[in-house]
Amino acid sequence: MKATVSSYKTAQNEALKHISNILIAAFKPVVFNMGNFPISVDDHMELIRYVDAMHVRKNAQYFYPPYLYTENEADIMGRLIQDVSQLTKQEFNISKKPLMSSLSAISLFRVISLLQDFYKKDFSIFEIGAGCGYLGALLLKSGFNYASMDNTQAFYLWQSLLYDYIAGDQCVDFAATEYDEKCFTSRCLHIPWWVYCNFHKMDTIKRDIIVCDHALSEISKNALKFILNVSRKMLDGDGMKLFIFDSPGATVISSLSDLFNEFSKAGFVPILVPQCFCFTPKGSELSKYACDNDLILKNSLLQKVKRRIDKSKDNSIFEIFDKAKSMGSLNAYDFMKFTKEELPLDYEPLSFIGYKIP
Repeated sequence: MKATVSSYKTAQNEALKHISNILIAAFKPVVFNMGNFPISVDDHMELIRYVDAMHVRKNAQYFYPPYLYTENEADIMGRLIQDVSQLTKQEFNISKKPLMSSLSAISLFRVISLLQDFYKKDFSIFEIGAGCGYLGALLLKSGFNYASMDNTQAFYLWQSLLYDYIAGDQCVDFAATEYDEKCFTSRCLHIPWWVYCNFHKMDTIKRDIIVCDHALSEISKNALKFILNVSRKMLDGDGMKLFIFDSPGATVISSLSDLFNEFSKAGFVPILVPQCFCFTPKGSELSKYACDNDLILKNSLLQKVKRRIDKSKDNSIFEIFDKAKSMGSLNAYDFMKFTKEELPLDYEPLSFIGYKIP
């Protein structure tokens, strides 16, 4: 069951009666508000604006080398693009196809897929701040157990449409249905921020991988601390446990050094890999690959100082990430087929003011 403007508002208003001022303030979308980005809608039809609302100002970088894609990635992306085309036609009576936002999801999708192939285990994923929702969509189409939360009404409602279209009855949305921990066994969980604010009191959801991409440096300090401590709790248990992200986002609220320090305070240690930022709980199975946090900061490792591999030890985790970096031979133009009319709304004005678009 998908959330609506009305159901979201009703559920949030009820939840606000029981949430502290500290958490309400913490989970405001700080950088979106600073940049006057529209974070809410009053009418369902406005959600057309969020089909492709992230990464669109990057001068079409995902369409050119070094961004290359495998045949399997091209196939699943092609099917996802068609899903969105049909979904937008169904909901808004006009077909739109996502470009930059969907392609930006490939990097972490590739890493997660390779990790699952290596460990031969079905991983469960939790994403914080899912944006346009395409990493989740790719994971759901690949059979992963996926859950996400978002603190921005407009993105949340677009995600709800997308997840419902892809996962159908396997998706439970807590902004559309009464909260029930029994539903946590569903393959797809969509969790509004006010439900997530209770996760520090719960032991119900355990995950193998947590993702928070292009966001950690943009959220409030209290939200960052809350998220990392809750994530540490969610990653308790045996086996491979990771917190990963491709980019911290704009370093407006927290610097990279701030992030590393907060991860350390929350009980994480960093693993230095070429493809993304990667942390694991102290004492976990993967902590044998970790580097000393203080040493990283002292040696300016955040400026891409390379890790040293001891060839006498097991370096399988590094080999997985190395493989992820070198995969792909297809250009996005080889499989992204669209007409001018199918471009999402932001591309026309961006082209007019000088941005390079696909």
